[in-house]
Amino acid sequence: MRKYLGPTEQSYLMYSIFAITAAGLLGYLIARFKTFAPQAFICFFLLCLLYKYEFTTLITYPEERLHFLEYGVLALVLFKSFSVDFRGIWPYIGTACAGALVGFGDEGVQYCTIYLPAVFKALGIESIDPATFRRYFGWSDVKINALGVMYGLAFIATVFRNRRMLPVPTSAGAGSETIS
Repeated sequence: MRKYLGPTEQSYLMYSIFAITAAGLLGYLIARFKTFAPQAFICFFLLCLLYKYEFTTLITYPEERLHFLEYGVLALVLFKSFSVDFRGIWPYIGTACAGALVGFGDEGVQYCTIYLPAVFKALGIESIDPATFRRYFGWSDVKINALGVMYGLAFIATVFRNRRMLPVPTSAGAGSETIS
């Protein structure tokens, strides 16, 4: 992104992606209005405000904002996979740990890329531009990645899991019995 867009354009692009994502999620919630409790909509708007706050204060480089959103989506995928075998709080714990490890591993791979130009040169490949591999390891990036996972988990816990209580269906021959 740095090669083709300046910082201002990167910021506009990231805010646009955020706005499109938020609008899509809001559309999803509205389309299933009868399924979700009113608290889900309140939590959705509060999380959107928190995301905007993080975008404007925590994150220094505009392209890191994309990581913040990506790791939120990663949390959704990981949570879905952990929910297959685990119940209760365990999918949340598994997602938080696995997401943080993926974020740490991502930064570790970026650290290793600084050595690639020397490896290519040793292999006799001279046409590689060293500027292509200007990635670095940063603990702040690991924190942003993990925080993105936590925001994704917060979204799952407060929005997707906040459903209306549906009436318990009764069978035709059950009479006036109630289920408690």
